[in-house]
Amino acid sequence: QRPSTLRRAARPRASASRRQRWFSCTWRSTGGWRAARRRGWTGRLPEGSGLTVDEVPTPDGLRTMYDEWQALWERTPAATTFQSPAWLIPWWRHFGSGDAVTLALRDRKRLVGLAPFYVLHEPEGRKLLAQGIGVSDYLDPLIEPGSEVVAAATIIRYLAEVGWRFDRADLEGLRHGSPLLAAEAPAGWSAPVGPREPSPILALPASGAA
Repeated sequence: QRPSTLRRAARPRASASRRQRWFSCTWRSTGGWRAARRRGWTGRLPEGSGLTVDEVPTPDGLRTMYDEWQALWERTPAATTFQSPAWLIPWWRHFGSGDAVTLALRDRKRLVGLAPFYVLHEPEGRKLLAQGIGVSDYLDPLIEPGSEVVAAATIIRYLAEVGWRFDRADLEGLRHGSPLLAAEAPAGWSAPVGPREPSPILALPASGAA
């Protein structure tokens, strides 16, 4: 069963009872892809950025970096269950297919961002999707506070460099205010953005409360 056909499952914890709308951004090349892929890529990063990008082999590489991934998740207040290693590693094991494109962003070797994607091969073409799609509400990359703008720009520019590997990128499950929604599209890309169905959330009483 393809991930895109899976039923939606558990919701993240939340502090208020309301309905939050999430967004989808479809990136397409209109001017032809540039083919380049190098480990430790730093090309065309925003001026002054010290970030480097490595592609992490899935699933072995993800298990190897479990501890630092968990540490990044714990120090990111906006993170949800769906961006944790405890969620995404089993997701890939049970539902992953196609070619993984998992990006680890580092600032002087410190992990400051993780953007797990994969390329799903379908009859109509190769589609870049976020790992976790189908059974996750939120699919934003995990980014350390303070690094959101440069990390999002780095992710998009890297994907442009390796765009020969897919025909379109469907970035679903992006929350309002996601850095990827605000990132500038590279030259030759179209990037329509639209709202998707709301994700209901429920406030829970404190532990021990009636």
